[in-house]
Amino acid sequence: WVTGYSGGGISTVTGSLTTPLKVDVSETGEGVTFAAWVYPMATSGYHNPVSGTSYHAWSITQSSFGSSSGWGFGDGSKSIRTATIATIDYNQWQHIAMVFDPVSSEGKLYKNGQFIAEIAPLYFKSTLESIVLGKGFGGIIDEVRVYARALDYNEVAALVPHNQPPVVNAGSNITLASTASTAALHGNVVDDGLTASV
Repeated sequence: WVTGYSGGGISTVTGSLTTPLKVDVSETGEGVTFAAWVYPMATSGYHNPVSGTSYHAWSITQSSFGSSSGWGFGDGSKSIRTATIATIDYNQWQHIAMVFDPVSSEGKLYKNGQFIAEIAPLYFKSTLESIVLGKGFGGIIDEVRVYARALDYNEVAALVPHNQPPVVNAGSNITLASTASTAALHGNVVDDGLTASV
């Protein structure tokens, strides 16, 4: 155990942890959602903070290969699907969630509670899949959640506590004498931790 995002986390720099938890990855199942706070340190290759045990397992995957790097997922076949717009922030905490939905046969990728990409198709198996933490992942993992169903956008967004608007305290109220008047505001802003977009 090492210092995690919240309390203790699991360092998987030197190994992985196979859990007794099993999920249904069949076409008739209700889907699966993997979510975790991750702190990636390895800067090249494929790394799976959360995945199934088999070689062709569904997974959250860090794909670090130069300009084609990004967060992605194992789709149940031999393929790793990478969304290069889901950038990897090395040596920083970030929340990654992957929703596997058998109804639409799509995988949905989220970073820090924000929807990033939808990729299809998914590939299914008729067996239960055990969950592994840190398969090939050089970094720290914390607050892992595995759901035996496909969460929707609002449910995934709710997993990230700072996924709220910034809190602004501009100090005491000031009344302006006219629209030409100016006032100095003294206060603070609490960042929501999300990347600003204009």
